Amino acid sequence: MEYDIPPRDREILIAKMTEALREDMSILPNEFQQILVDDLVTAFCNRIKVLIRIHQKKSSSSNP
Repeated sequence: MEYDIPPRDREILIAKMTEALREDMSILPNEFQQILVDDLVTAFCNRIKVLIRIHQKKSSSSNP
């Protein structure tokens, strides 16, 4: 099973990440802030996919 975050949820995650990091990123130009947040969200989603795959493999190997 492949897991992809729905576009609406991704936009919500981007908004929340932007708000959480607003002060820390304030020194960067807007374009760089957007790039950074998009990269962080992409990395987060990829990590979730990896963890789901690992969990599925462990679950399927423990069930005979």
